[in-house]
Amino acid sequence: WHQMFSFGNGTIAPRGAIHATLPKHIAKQVQKDEGVVYPNLCFGVVGRGVMEDTWTEYTEEEMEEYDPWEHDDVEHYPNGRKSLQLWSGHQLQTTPCKNTGAVIEWYYI
Repeated sequence: WHQMFSFGNGTIAPRGAIHATLPKHIAKQVQKDEGVVYPNLCFGVVGRGVMEDTWTEYTEEEMEEYDPWEHDDVEHYPNGRKSLQLWSGHQLQTTPCKNTGAVIEWYYI
C-alpha cells in the first residue's frame, strides 16, 4: 500500500514522533487474525519501552542473552529514559504509538 507518514503533535502520537496509520482494510484484517490492533505506529527501539507492547518475538536463547540496554547501570536521560547511544548499530522498528517509552522523539531544526 502507499503509506504516508506524519509528525506527532501529542494527540495520536507523542510530540516529535514519526508515525503512520494502518489503512482500515489492513487494520480490520489484523484485528480479525490477532484480536488486537494498534492502528497508529511510531518509529522506536526495542527494549526502551514496555516489552509487552512490542511486536518482536524472541527465541529462548535470545531471551537469555542481555542486550546492552538491559543492564541496570546504563546511562539515563534526565527524563528517565535510557540513552539512545545503547542502540547504536541497531535498527529502528515500528511500535504502537502508545508505547511512549520506546518511541523516538525527533527534533526538527
